Amino acid sequence: MHSSEAARSILANWREAPQVRVADAAAILGLSTGSIYSFAEQGRLKLVKLGGR
Repeated sequence: MHSSEAARSILANWREAPQVRVADAAAILGLSTGSIYSFAEQGRLKLVKLGGR
């Protein structure tokens, strides 16, 4: 699946699952995963760790 197709699929299901993986958020926003982590470090984006890892 192309990243823009994946992004559309994720957005279509947003209300059912309001959390997305970092890679999916990057695809939706057209950014790199590194940018997502940088935004989180700057306090511009909140990341929540789910699961036991």
